[in-house]
Amino acid sequence: LWGVVALFAGRYRSYAVKVFYILILSLAIWLIGLPLSYYRGFVIEHHFSLSTQTFGNWLADTIKSGYIGALFMTVLIPFAYWGISRRAKDWWLWIGIVAVPIMIFVLVVSPVFISPMFNKFEPLKDEVLAQRILGMAEKAGISGGRVYQVDMSEQTEAINAYVTGLFGSKRIVLWDTTIKKMTPDEIAFVMAHEMGHYVMNHIWIGIGLFSVIFLILLFIIHKSIGWFINRYSDSFGFTSVSDIASLPLLILMFSLMMFLLDPLTNGFSRKIERDSDKFALDLTRDNASGVAAFIKLANENLSNPSPSAFIEFWQYSHPPLQKRIEFCRSYTPTSN
Repeated sequence: LWGVVALFAGRYRSYAVKVFYILILSLAIWLIGLPLSYYRGFVIEHHFSLSTQTFGNWLADTIKSGYIGALFMTVLIPFAYWGISRRAKDWWLWIGIVAVPIMIFVLVVSPVFISPMFNKFEPLKDEVLAQRILGMAEKAGISGGRVYQVDMSEQTEAINAYVTGLFGSKRIVLWDTTIKKMTPDEIAFVMAHEMGHYVMNHIWIGIGLFSVIFLILLFIIHKSIGWFINRYSDSFGFTSVSDIASLPLLILMFSLMMFLLDPLTNGFSRKIERDSDKFALDLTRDNASGVAAFIKLANENLSNPSPSAFIEFWQYSHPPLQKRIEFCRSYTPTSN
């Protein structure tokens, strides 16, 4: 009996040490990033009169985000290291495959459990607008989706809309600032754009692309991290990737490679955004409202409508607004 107790105590002690280390590392990363997050997300936003948040509310949201991130890390990372320690030759493949259902699970539960921690979501209150949007959804062949509004006016003056969720949690979300500042025709165009993401399965395509990228990056790390460990083990303080102390190095390598891949992932994102713009024009056949919607996006969000080619290539996940406006003006919608 004492042997069994000792065995379980040893295992739980090992897990507790990993969790404690992950929490300390998460806190350190959060604190290091806090000044930049404060300057970018609070100071600049208030300087340009985009933010409506008090410092207390901003800090509360920042702490909640950090807490959620740390919670995910304490659950998933020990599990990943368990796999690394038992599958030394192919841990990258094992983790890459297991990551796919985890990613899908997060996308399913996030709109229902995580997003409401930061904002209030409710069905679209404007019944006339809701019926118009539902009619568009039926015309587009979308079933089972929901349209929500969210009280983003508690945080920002900017306008936006987005698609989120999978299966029973899929939904299109309108910021209440968008409802306030856009006309019904402009909102209809924005909604048609978001419907395009569903109809063309952009969420699933994105999952597939990221899964492949994630797997390739894990393989590169698997093949290269041994060289770093052998060369700098005295400085690092560990001799194997299965040691939890290797986590900062893994995070650094993964973050650097993801940064270098920004042109690829952003290029893909711009492509699907252009496709959704085209879908919206085909569905609404209202080029003028598309132009007006993008002009309001530029004005209300203080977006740069014409960035340099390099900035667009490396940083922009959406086509620059000037290009989207020009496309709306020149495109001839096809028959529905």
